[in-house]
Amino acid sequence: MKYIVEIKAFTIKSFKYRSKTIQVGASIGVASYPEDANSPEELLKLADKVIYDNK
Repeated sequence: MKYIVEIKAFTIKSFKYRSKTIQVGASIGVASYPEDANSPEELLKLADKVIYDNK
C-alpha cells in the first residue's frame, strides 16, 4: 500500500490566490477484490466506509 501514501502526498497541495493560501487535499478509501468484497458495489461501499473511518 506504499502507493497510497505517495498518492495522498501528491494530492496535498497549497497555492496562493489573491494573497491568500489555499490548501487542497483528498481522502482515499481502498478496498481490494476479492479479499475485501465480491462485487463492485461492495468494493465501493467498503472504500467509502474506510474514508470516513479514517477521518
